[in-house]
Amino acid sequence: MKLAPNPFTNQINFDFVVKGYQSLNMEVFDIATGTKAASKKTITPGIPIYLGQLSAGNYVINVTSNDGKINYQFKMIKL
Repeated sequence: MKLAPNPFTNQINFDFVVKGYQSLNMEVFDIATGTKAASKKTITPGIPIYLGQLSAGNYVINVTSNDGKINYQFKMIKL
């Protein structure tokens, strides 16, 4: 699974191939405050995700499957 660009300005792109899973969920947490800054259900490979509403800073992005078998974590910087 790849997440780019890093750092990002307004949107990020996911690139992944996951067999047997039809949907993955994403949650974005602000590292400075620990609060959830955004979330999206059913992310799709190749479809950009707009995060322009976030303030500049450092974020952790968690990508999970509904059954918890897939769990990725990315540290990203918003310019």
